[in-house]
Amino acid sequence: MLRRTVGSCAPWWRLCRSKRGVLLVDYVMSVAVGAMLAALVCAGLGRTAISWQRLLGQLELAQAGSYMQGILEKQLSYNATAIRIRSDGNLELDTVEGNKKLLIYYRNGGLYLQTTTGNGTGTNPLFITGVEVKDWDVEKVSAQRLRIKFTLQGEQHERSFVQLLTCCNGEISHETL
Repeated sequence: MLRRTVGSCAPWWRLCRSKRGVLLVDYVMSVAVGAMLAALVCAGLGRTAISWQRLLGQLELAQAGSYMQGILEKQLSYNATAIRIRSDGNLELDTVEGNKKLLIYYRNGGLYLQTTTGNGTGTNPLFITGVEVKDWDVEKVSAQRLRIKFTLQGEQHERSFVQLLTCCNGEISHETL
């Protein structure tokens, strides 16, 4: 019968427990593995941050465009009794409130709403600060339909918007010269 020696049958953990201290090679290997993992995590976080910034820029443009389209829809579809498209692309509106006239105009990268009543005139921007309006275009589709196109440009992104509006209370005409 063959006898086994105690040393050869000992489990590996007993052998490891019998060693005293940590070898320098073990320490260097663990630091190298940790450094590689840290590099992978940092690279992933960097790409995530870039994607997040891009997403925020696109979301800002979408919100600004939605805001502008909402105001244009309210004024042109529901409040206007007559819309005149001027030769410069600006819009003059007569409103359901008889003494109130509106002018929607594009100037220097912004879209503005000028309100004129018996008490005076006031102007409000229809765009959000930090977002430039470009390529403003207004086109008459029918006697009561209007197509509005514009492009918004943020710091790094650009987005185009097209809106088809129906003047529920009146008609659309071109300015007569």
